[in-house]
Amino acid sequence: MNRSASRPIPVELEDAVGFNLYRVALLFRRELMLALKEYELTPEQWQVLVALKSASSDVNQQDLCALTLKDKHAMSRMLTRMERHGWVQRRPDPNDSRAVLMRSTSKGHDHVEIIRRQLVAHFEPILGALSPEDTAHLLRCLHTFRTVLESEER
Repeated sequence: MNRSASRPIPVELEDAVGFNLYRVALLFRRELMLALKEYELTPEQWQVLVALKSASSDVNQQDLCALTLKDKHAMSRMLTRMERHGWVQRRPDPNDSRAVLMRSTSKGHDHVEIIRRQLVAHFEPILGALSPEDTAHLLRCLHTFRTVLESEER
């Protein structure tokens, strides 16, 4: 039985892969939001910062939409908030007047490692519930699911 719920979770849901993936994703997101609160970043904004830092050049806004599974309007609003807080800069794409390219600011670039260390420390007790082998197995399973669900052939 789930201790946080006022009623027990029905067996049909307790043993359902989809229910458990969705529930864990929501709970993990809640925890991530708590860990990012002092930086006024959302989990999606964090993904954008990491993507921009790891990119060798400016990133097209469409690529960020694909990464975060956000539509272009939601992404545009999110990037405007990030720009306002000094995390990112945008510029027109010189090859396509309709497109926007993004890059992290020095603030965004410098904070990625600081935030990453804080997140590792924050999630250590949670992720420590699994052995390294179980963690690797879970990641392989999640990558498999993601590959199947992202496949255009479905």
